[in-house]
Amino acid sequence: MTAFETPAVPALVPDPRSPGAAPSPAAGRERPSGGTPLLSVRHLVKEFTLRSHAGELRKRVLRAVDDVSFDLGAGEVLGLVGESGCGKSTTGRCLLRLVEPTSGEVRYKGEDLLAKGRTEMRRLRRELQIVFQDPYSSLHPRRRIRDIIAEPMIVQGTEPRRALAAVPELMRTVQLDPRRAGAYPHEFSGGQRQRIGIARALSVRPEVIVLDEPLSALDVSVQADIINLLQRLQQEMGLAFLFISHNLSVVQYLADEVGVMYLGQIVEIGPAREVLAAPAHPYTQALMSAAPVPDPEAERRKERIVLRGEVPSALDPPSGCRFHPRCWMAQEICRTETPRLVERGNGHPVACHFAGGA
Repeated sequence: MTAFETPAVPALVPDPRSPGAAPSPAAGRERPSGGTPLLSVRHLVKEFTLRSHAGELRKRVLRAVDDVSFDLGAGEVLGLVGESGCGKSTTGRCLLRLVEPTSGEVRYKGEDLLAKGRTEMRRLRRELQIVFQDPYSSLHPRRRIRDIIAEPMIVQGTEPRRALAAVPELMRTVQLDPRRAGAYPHEFSGGQRQRIGIARALSVRPEVIVLDEPLSALDVSVQADIINLLQRLQQEMGLAFLFISHNLSVVQYLADEVGVMYLGQIVEIGPAREVLAAPAHPYTQALMSAAPVPDPEAERRKERIVLRGEVPSALDPPSGCRFHPRCWMAQEICRTETPRLVERGNGHPVACHFAGGA
């Protein structure tokens, strides 16, 4: 718990995008059908060219994100999960062009973000924000909290006096004591610093926030507080989240949709209740078997799937299905033919030759 908390904190200002608090996604909120998605990603690719120690280009390319496609609707939460190094964070940063994609298409409200110039992207970042994994390194250590939170508003053209005047309300919204606005980042705990990062993102009233593993650098004791804060803000303000995490338990609690990534590719994607209740891809099944269950008796009875071997290098991914060297279901076709991400009788797309007995 933080040192200062308020009871129910309303959204910053009434917003027609958020007519009322929606029920928890985990409680089974239905996705809206049809319509144009708020954010649409198609065939996204990001390659990094490695350099030798002498600084010369080498003919080795690491494809961190490989043909990734998904949609994010207004007010929805898409959880992007997978092991470290699978391309989740790179995907999130490509959406905001903090990392420039190699190819593909990213559309926000129908606008092609990859075709925008620097000035246009600065304008659009008012609506597209990010909260980083490490709440300490993402905050300027020599600036006061009020200046850190006000900075995005000032960059977007708000008069500095008005921006600073909005800081106390923003701090209350994330349950921080406004009297500490003159303090520096090192004077706050890790959980409090992450709340500062969230307040900074909220300051320009975005519609989409990329949450890049916002809990992984925090103690377990404060993670639940941040989860509850994010869920409340998402419901009250009608925000859309791309929630990047390796923690399936958290994703299961927050997400409407789940995309599972392995070696730069999405191998399974669909409604959270379907993907996590009945995972079809062997990799998703292994991740779910490792996720803790709150019932001690059920945890003891649960069958644990232990994957063999290490994650292959993205510099030299396996042929065919990239998961086949670690998969207990792999057959010859898995070694030679890459499975397409299609619906195979499970109710949602899966990239596996044998998902659902296909």
